[in-house]
Amino acid sequence: MPDSNFIPRRYRADIPAIEAEYGELIDGKIISSSIQDFSKICPRDYLKIQAYQGLINYLRNRYGVVLSLHSQKTKNE
Repeated sequence: MPDSNFIPRRYRADIPAIEAEYGELIDGKIISSSIQDFSKICPRDYLKIQAYQGLINYLRNRYGVVLSLHSQKTKNE
């Protein structure tokens, strides 16, 4: 893991929590989760993918990790 001094302040609590749940953040790792489950690891004020977009981009650019979040909502057709 890169030195924690280089982790932006807004993600300093998120990175250790993600590693505790999913293991070391290594290039090529794919993390797939529902927003509801992921919000228990990395809480946000509202449960929308947009709330995690910065973290998604940071993980991809810094660690090469793909974070794929999806909603558990179902559509009635």
